Amino acid sequence: MKKYSLLFLLLICYGKLFAQQTGLAQLLSLQDSLYHRLPVEKVYMQLDKPSYILGDTIHFKSYLLNADFLTPSTRSRLLYVDLDNENGKAVTHIMIPVVSGLGWGDIVLKEEGIHEGSYTLTAYTNWMRNFGEDYLFKKDIYISRANNSTTLIKADFKLIKGSDKDVIQANLRFTSLDKKAMALRDMQLRVTNANHSLAKEKLTTGIDGSLNLNFDLADKSALKNLAIQAMQTGAGADTTKFIIPVTINRSENTDVQFMPEGGNLIAGITTKVGFKAISEDGKGADISGSIYNSKQQEVTQLRSAYKGMGNFEFTPQAGENYTAKVNLPGGMIKNYALPVVNPSGTTLSIANKGNDSVEVTLHTTADLLHKTYYLVAQARNVVCYGATVTFKDPTIKITIAKDFFPSGIARFTLLNTQNQPLNERMFYIDRLNDLTINVSANKQNYSARDSVALNITVTNKAGKPVQGAFSLAVTDGGQVRTDTLAGNILSNLLLTSDLKGTIEEPAYYLKSNHNEALDNLLLTQGWIGYDWKQITVVKTPPTQFEAEPEYIIHGNVTGFLNKPMENTKLSLLSQKPLFTADTLTGKNGQYTFKRIFPEDSSVFIIQAKKKNGSPNVSISVDDLKPSVLINADNRTLPWYVNTDTVLINNLKSNLTQNITIEKLQYSGKLLKEVKINDKKIINGSHNLNGPGQADIILETTDLEKQHKKSLLDLLQSRYRDFHVRIGFNGDQYFFRLHRVVLVIDGFFVRKIQIPIETYMNSITADNVKGIEIMYSTNYAIAYDPNMLGKKGFLPEESIPVFFEITTYDGQGAYINKVPNLLVYKPMPFTLPKQFYRPRYTIKNVSANPGTDLRSTIHWEPNIITDKNGKATVSFYTSDRPNDYTVVVEGSDMNGNVGSVIKKLTASKNTP
Repeated sequence: MKKYSLLFLLLICYGKLFAQQTGLAQLLSLQDSLYHRLPVEKVYMQLDKPSYILGDTIHFKSYLLNADFLTPSTRSRLLYVDLDNENGKAVTHIMIPVVSGLGWGDIVLKEEGIHEGSYTLTAYTNWMRNFGEDYLFKKDIYISRANNSTTLIKADFKLIKGSDKDVIQANLRFTSLDKKAMALRDMQLRVTNANHSLAKEKLTTGIDGSLNLNFDLADKSALKNLAIQAMQTGAGADTTKFIIPVTINRSENTDVQFMPEGGNLIAGITTKVGFKAISEDGKGADISGSIYNSKQQEVTQLRSAYKGMGNFEFTPQAGENYTAKVNLPGGMIKNYALPVVNPSGTTLSIANKGNDSVEVTLHTTADLLHKTYYLVAQARNVVCYGATVTFKDPTIKITIAKDFFPSGIARFTLLNTQNQPLNERMFYIDRLNDLTINVSANKQNYSARDSVALNITVTNKAGKPVQGAFSLAVTDGGQVRTDTLAGNILSNLLLTSDLKGTIEEPAYYLKSNHNEALDNLLLTQGWIGYDWKQITVVKTPPTQFEAEPEYIIHGNVTGFLNKPMENTKLSLLSQKPLFTADTLTGKNGQYTFKRIFPEDSSVFIIQAKKKNGSPNVSISVDDLKPSVLINADNRTLPWYVNTDTVLINNLKSNLTQNITIEKLQYSGKLLKEVKINDKKIINGSHNLNGPGQADIILETTDLEKQHKKSLLDLLQSRYRDFHVRIGFNGDQYFFRLHRVVLVIDGFFVRKIQIPIETYMNSITADNVKGIEIMYSTNYAIAYDPNMLGKKGFLPEESIPVFFEITTYDGQGAYINKVPNLLVYKPMPFTLPKQFYRPRYTIKNVSANPGTDLRSTIHWEPNIITDKNGKATVSFYTSDRPNDYTVVVEGSDMNGNVGSVIKKLTASKNTP
């Protein structure tokens, strides 16, 4: 770090000497000032595996680093992790402490709280939210469900072009998990595009479980989440609704973009042009074609390389217009206009010059000779190079040593003397200083329940041992497919975290011999970071979100007419942990309590000490709400559609293990493992059926991680069947087909003349002790005696569902709260649980076969290498040895990171 800091100062001085005037020095000084006022953080998370089953646990390790030198963040020590659903709303929101840039934890995927579907795991600090959604760490995952009635769907779609309408032919085949055909099943099918219904039909599967559905596309407009909803009908049918995304790519909707290197086409100057073709499904498309001038003369040809990206060179001429005739997938030819040719201007191009330098080439037209410009190069928002250039000739070539830069993306900008950017180019600088991680095993083959020892050695570029922090995941290759081209700590911190949008297979670009594909990516992909308008403004606007170096309780105290109360004494009291503190409110009625460690059961009382004659005051607490992903676009294909063999094996193993354990429990052979769970009891509940008598019960442990969610957000995120109907006379709430009747601390909300939505939005999860849901007639009768004698005769939709809400203060049905007092339950730290690792001995190595079919064989989040760069990890194999995949990632916490994937071969022999 000292090396780079010193280098930065030297470059500032170099810029001053080279500038011949103060212009460049002022520009660099402004950039340096912005860098110190708005430092950027990066977070990377390693997960134990890429996909999960309901009931699994997501294990993760986080690395929170300063973006400039990839050293541990000194600004934030609290990290928030959200599990966001397809609508971008968090269904789980947790907070973990970060020590020296490191933190780890887990999220249990309980079936009653999380449903099958696509999710995005999002990690961020409060400070990172100032810079926009692109700065947050996001990882798409799919959570599947396995049971004996699991349905698999093989889907194939064909597009038939029409003169006015296109037709989709959908061929669907329904089978069970063991591949048996679901023959002669009546199916209700509905085709939707976003929220619009396109078709609805009832069909019956054939003997082989297949059916064919044809439907029209209403017009040629872009499709948004086109999908088929399928559900069985008839007596005793499984009413699970299956969502089958319809993936088609109409050639005419392929988007092809052309981006000249440096930003402009200038007449008479040979320019490299990057291009990117994107299909209707958002993925890269393979294209080819030719570039023609206005006289229909071919100028050059083009052909995409990787993921629809490529480049070509040509010399545009003044007064010409250029068109690309592109051969699209499927044989269609379509014309795309190239950017306009400017008669005057500058260009900027960059290329590697050997392994240790880059060559920057600047061109200008004759009318701009002898003008002065600034060339500035940044990496990780830090200036690494600055120079003043004057065009004495039309072409200037500048060689710059790579030692000036860290590994990663460098941003080269040519500006005029008014600090306006004219040309920009991103270029990847590879210093070849990635950490080398070697993993060796104590033997070559393993049998079931065998002991494994892995020796880990980490070295740097010079081959010297490295001390650092690393995390390791071992997964069963027969149940978990590890994508070697998916993102890792290298591709994330050095590449994708500095680019906008989604990058397909990001790890591909940092592999050896892929330099051309990497350069095409940087020619065509957007940049995130400071723009020059921000840099040249001396005063930046105040940040909306503050950094959190520790956990604090802060908020406001207001009096009559919401007037801020200054110099009001506040006391903070807690029994667990035992804690007392006092403070005074500031000028705007703000207060802060520091040095607090929030535990699961922490409840704080904040009390205001009134002055003589002072009015009652109101106390509020500022809490960080979960992130809402504005650009949520997670359309991961549901696991049951076109499922691969590896995932099916995982589901089958999960089912087999659960069935085996259940049988052994009933036989008495697993007596020590049996857990007898009492009925959930909500203390203080007014449940008319008695303690624990409800169809669904959510107790404190189910609610504690929901924290500040409103009652409405809590119910909507937890239950897909809970929905709202907005009406002229107020909102109505439904659970499945039942109308919701809200009962809070024994009071029926429908009998109080306040709209139910007031309570749904004002009561928060941290003030809810428990929720009891009664939807069956057995329990509904206690709340509505008019049903007496009608049990068994009423249709389910006519039976109301009763939500009995029990709050901590017992006054949830009243809007007015106790003045001068606030009961506050903070969101607790989520501390990591010990990863379950069986230990087999001679006595138990053969006991209870079939009960250990783990997909994650081992998870080790905190591996610290010693002074020799070495560490050892040990674990046991499962009952079904397969080839295992070992993933090790980490950092020396001083700017260098590394990642490795290794295969372990297991024997098929039983112990």
